[in-house]
Amino acid sequence: MRGVDYIVRKAEELKKPVAINISFGNTYGSHDGTSLLERYLNTVSERWKNVICVGSGNEGTTAGHAAGEYRKGVMTEVQLAVQQREKSFSLQIWKSYVDEVTITIVDPSGNHSGRLEEKEGTQRIQIGETELLVYYGEPKPYSVRQEIYISFLPQNEFVTAGVWKIQMMPGQVVDKLWQMWLPVQNALNIGTAFLKPDSSTTLTIPSTASLVITVAAYNALTFSYADFSGRGPTQIYEGGKCEQT
Repeated sequence: MRGVDYIVRKAEELKKPVAINISFGNTYGSHDGTSLLERYLNTVSERWKNVICVGSGNEGTTAGHAAGEYRKGVMTEVQLAVQQREKSFSLQIWKSYVDEVTITIVDPSGNHSGRLEEKEGTQRIQIGETELLVYYGEPKPYSVRQEIYISFLPQNEFVTAGVWKIQMMPGQVVDKLWQMWLPVQNALNIGTAFLKPDSSTTLTIPSTASLVITVAAYNALTFSYADFSGRGPTQIYEGGKCEQT
């Protein structure tokens, strides 16, 4: 943000238009335009004569994103493959604050975490040879989304390999939408991924900001999107209502 601020101020000083390229991104966040960086880029894009271009990321084929809708009384189970020699990693679950959901984690050996408690502070839960650190996000005045952040930490050297299960049982639901994100692929072993991913919404942050130009990759040989390229739409929340852009 300091770099962008410097560039725009210098362009104003020189009385020249400016194009700003941001060729990086990550998967941490709700992807709804409400993070500090997304909101900052939207604000600064209205100053002076500038255009901000942001790469859409390379997560199109990494299977690091899953999404769906809750159905009252029906358990949703998301399967996550963890490869051998994975030292540690994190998982983000994003849902609406108004939706009541009970979450349970099951390791590849069938050990259960029990019901995760929605409370302040960090919970430490032991499952087999892996420890989970669980954090439930607090409400924010500019977002209706709630973060549930889970770190997988090995008791010995590596997280238990195999298929983990994230089970979600909804109670009263209004918004119904949920999303899960893993870190970007280069932070994980190849193959640590969701077994049933949603590859249609894989933009990295801050390319999800609404007032930037999001730039994807194109394969000139096949005249199509490059398969690895992040893609949209993204979800923007205005006044509690979800809209896709």
